[in-house]
Amino acid sequence: SIKRMACHGYLNVSPSRIIENRLTHEVCEHAPFDGKHFNRFHRMMLVESLKLGAASLTEYDVIVHNDVDIFIESTSDLEEEIDYFVKNPKIMMMARIGAASPLNAGHWLMRPTMKAVGLWLEDMR
Repeated sequence: SIKRMACHGYLNVSPSRIIENRLTHEVCEHAPFDGKHFNRFHRMMLVESLKLGAASLTEYDVIVHNDVDIFIESTSDLEEEIDYFVKNPKIMMMARIGAASPLNAGHWLMRPTMKAVGLWLEDMR
């Protein structure tokens, strides 16, 4: 599954997490995704990795992702973003700058492609 692949990829990049959080490749491969086997941080990290699954929706020209906790105040702002994105075909993904990080992963637009899916899966390995 994508969650298991992301878990293994996380350990490959951050082996110190194995010791400090008792997270192992064995746990990644076989344990259920619950609070007993994965702490809150790990569960959130694994769920975040699922967002890019939208890249596989190649039957659409543009994908708009909004987290469930986002309140859309103005559809005109969203329409303006989509219009700008569609008119600039060289832009493959666009996100707003976030308050707590370089970008807001809770709201973004992308052009879905199988190339993006391949890069996403390769990154998780």
